[in-house]
Amino acid sequence: AERISEVMGRYMNLILVAAVPFMAAFSRLLFRRAGLNFAEHLIFNVYVYAQQNLLFLPFLPLTFAGPSKGWGMLGYTLANTAYYAWAATVFFRQRPLPGVVRALGVLALGSVVYYLMVGLAAAFALHYAGLV
Repeated sequence: AERISEVMGRYMNLILVAAVPFMAAFSRLLFRRAGLNFAEHLIFNVYVYAQQNLLFLPFLPLTFAGPSKGWGMLGYTLANTAYYAWAATVFFRQRPLPGVVRALGVLALGSVVYYLMVGLAAAFALHYAGLV
């Protein structure tokens, strides 16, 4: 288990970065009326991803504080989701409700890809550790 955690921890940032192009593809699909190309969606998603990493800093102490660990991650997830919805609505010049719904769709589709990538990384880690 320690070896799997070590391998997963080593490659987690790569998994997160690898998910950004998929987020850009989903945002292009759901915000296609904005008339932006894939590169512009990619830049938007990289920028938002960087901002979300900074947004994690105030929640970081809570994620290590024993019983409040779950609350810290919940707070971060809610703040992260709200920030992405706001940023996408403003950037793609959407009305609030349709913009938020589309942004939540991008996040949902991105989460599916993220968890698939984590699953593949876990399978790789198990194979690498000689457990499969």
